[in-house]
Amino acid sequence: MLPYTIHVELTEKQPFAVWQIDQRVWLITADGERITARDVETYAAKFDLPMVVGAGANTGASDILAAITRHPRVAALFASVVRVGGRRWDIHLSNGMVVLLPEENIEEALAKMEVLDSEQGLFSRDIESVDFRIGGRLVVKPGASANSVLEGENT
Repeated sequence: MLPYTIHVELTEKQPFAVWQIDQRVWLITADGERITARDVETYAAKFDLPMVVGAGANTGASDILAAITRHPRVAALFASVVRVGGRRWDIHLSNGMVVLLPEENIEEALAKMEVLDSEQGLFSRDIESVDFRIGGRLVVKPGASANSVLEGENT
């Protein structure tokens, strides 16, 4: 501003998540804007930030993470979420299970998971993946030790 005045305006960006894309990690805001790629691990630990992975995961992170948060049993085991094909999500749980979500009706799939865990202990079973992509069907892929039992191997 003339004369002899400099006007500086700072806007602090709040880290919302860690975004992994093309073998790099970024801190991002809730609307998916990149903040920095420096000291990401430090910020992630300090703010307990969730991990989102893949092309387009940054712009869709707030919606999918909000949906997961509304389902406490899923949220308790949440490790990361991966954007697949720019159209759907896979949730990776801390117990090693991967949940393949459909393009639509994500809330319905998450609610179904909560019911299955409540009634049948879904999250405590040796399951590699749960696939909700086929409308009206649930496909469960057993884990390695369950496969060994099915194939008749000694465990």
